[in-house]
Amino acid sequence: MEKHSLSSIQPGEYQFRPNPFVPWMKVKVFKESSAHDENLRICWSGGIIDASKLINRGEWKPIKEQITK
Repeated sequence: MEKHSLSSIQPGEYQFRPNPFVPWMKVKVFKESSAHDENLRICWSGGIIDASKLINRGEWKPIKEQITK
């Protein structure tokens, strides 16, 4: 399982699974706001979660070209 940090995950769409025993889920990572662009959020199963709670858990695979701005 590849470990990620907040600096390695950029806004965009990913496949995520919390452990190898569950199927991949599509999640969207985005900036909280333009005023707080260092704070990332994750839209996962219809809810929005602070990215710092999930980044170091599970496996991540980018599924679209990531936004670099």
